[in-house]
Amino acid sequence: MSLSAQITSLENGHYQISGELVFSTVSEILENSREIFLSPKEVYVDFSKVARCDSAALALLLAWIRNAKLQKKSIHYLGIPASLLAVARVSGVEQLLTKF
Repeated sequence: MSLSAQITSLENGHYQISGELVFSTVSEILENSREIFLSPKEVYVDFSKVARCDSAALALLLAWIRNAKLQKKSIHYLGIPASLLAVARVSGVEQLLTKF
């Protein structure tokens, strides 16, 4: 069984992540997400359609925060799965994911 995840551009700097955001899919999402930083200054990423995630997803979200800062943009995460927030809390980075 192969795992998959997808990033979909919605409109005006809004993106939807769906599928399984795990170690085997995160690198492809990172590669396919380069365009999100070409958007307006405000970028919104919705995770409400993520079926499963692991700590690799946290690394992805932190990489996006770093990329946004380097390009002087704001990134906002919506619908972050509770399991991912728990990993972020234990890692001491939950506030980075939830601040606006």
